[in-house]
Amino acid sequence: MHARPLMTAGLAASLHDPDWRVTTHDAEPGAAAGADLVIADYDTGLALARGRQVLIVTHRDKEADVLRACAAAVAGYLLEDADPADLRYAVRRILTGDRHYSPGVTKHLEAGGCREHLTSRETDVLRLLAGGRCDKQIARDLGIGVGTVRWHLRNLMGKLGVSARLQAVVVAAQRGIVGIDGVVPG
Repeated sequence: MHARPLMTAGLAASLHDPDWRVTTHDAEPGAAAGADLVIADYDTGLALARGRQVLIVTHRDKEADVLRACAAAVAGYLLEDADPADLRYAVRRILTGDRHYSPGVTKHLEAGGCREHLTSRETDVLRLLAGGRCDKQIARDLGIGVGTVRWHLRNLMGKLGVSARLQAVVVAAQRGIVGIDGVVPG
């Protein structure tokens, strides 16, 4: 169920195993409905996660992406650079009731579990800050006071563990909360 046909073919070939039957949505439309496990790209996996066992296979390794997938209750999160043995291991773990996350993304889960999340207003302020706006411009764009902007900045900098505005933008971009141009990844 991966969005890219070559990935779908590679995943199916990697999962050739006598212990399970692998189908692709191309070969059997509607196969995901009765599947014990659906393997999908990031966006499809998030859309299907509620009420289904989903393993996301993606290149997206930013903290915000991983935490969004966890919030959607996916059963697993595997980076595309994993080898076929890692994929089979992840599938076996999930089919036995465990969850599986690539070692490269577990650091986000461990750190994110004890870190406060930004509110939507703090994210708005951060996005505008990343876009090069000053406090007055941010206040005008959001229809709030300059003092309120500064209050949100103090809060979000504390949550990000930084002491300067530029640090806040850099850390937020590294975590995938905002893009360098101020765009919130989605």
